[in-house]
Amino acid sequence: MSKRLMWVLVAIALSVSAAVIAVIMIVGSTRSGPGEQLVFPIRWTAATPEQGVPWEKSTIELREDGWARVADLLVGEVGEGEAGDRCVAVDPTTFSGTGRWAMDADGHLRIDTDAGVALFAPWPGRFDGVDWGSIHEELCDGSPADFAARTPSR
Repeated sequence: MSKRLMWVLVAIALSVSAAVIAVIMIVGSTRSGPGEQLVFPIRWTAATPEQGVPWEKSTIELREDGWARVADLLVGEVGEGEAGDRCVAVDPTTFSGTGRWAMDADGHLRIDTDAGVALFAPWPGRFDGVDWGSIHEELCDGSPADFAARTPSR
């Protein structure tokens, strides 16, 4: 085999390897939602809240059929934060009951209830992905409403 043919084969092998690695990284970092990482029904509870905050005893449960059951969850109208990002303008009361959940175009988990909307973002994961095991509610007042999953990972 000539040296030129050998170099061509090495270049092809390197190109294919780079393409495979790129596909793996893209697929690993573009999770479509919490169901890709966690087992339904997915449950979160407030993660180390300060005592007395309205979401101190909040719980969230997502069912695979698109229904959600929540308790003591802050809901409101979707607004715009200081940085131009979407957030929930919170009503001082919380909501307990059922609603519908879906993923929006920005990769946020949205729960629509009769009393208003709750909007959540996942925490950053390893290697530029996302981690649905920890989520935070996007509140316009900047409150750190963090939640931790109580559900097994896939």
